[in-house]
Amino acid sequence: MTKKEVEKREIAHQMKAVILAAHLLLTLVSGMALKLYDATPGQEYQKAGFGAVLITVSVLCVVLGLGSIVVSTPCLRERVMKCLKRGRRKERVEVKKVKVVVDGGIEMTRGAEI
Repeated sequence: MTKKEVEKREIAHQMKAVILAAHLLLTLVSGMALKLYDATPGQEYQKAGFGAVLITVSVLCVVLGLGSIVVSTPCLRERVMKCLKRGRRKERVEVKKVKVVVDGGIEMTRGAEI
């Protein structure tokens, strides 16, 4: 294994650890929300609020789970990174500082896209 391959593996491992830690944190937060929901007498607004929190947490957990699968699988990880790099190249815009002189001798510096 080359040094570059080892670095890629370490970065993927660290990304997976962060994703799974976030997943665990969200699971704990949703458990605390359920405990709090059971401990307090419910009102309509409170039920709607807890419902929104639990739906949001569930969706985020599913997204994080899929993200951890992508990070764990080398062929998927490489394809996603290629797509992200390709998208990043298309969006690049160079900004050059240009001096603009307005009537009356006032100088301004402004960024202009090239």
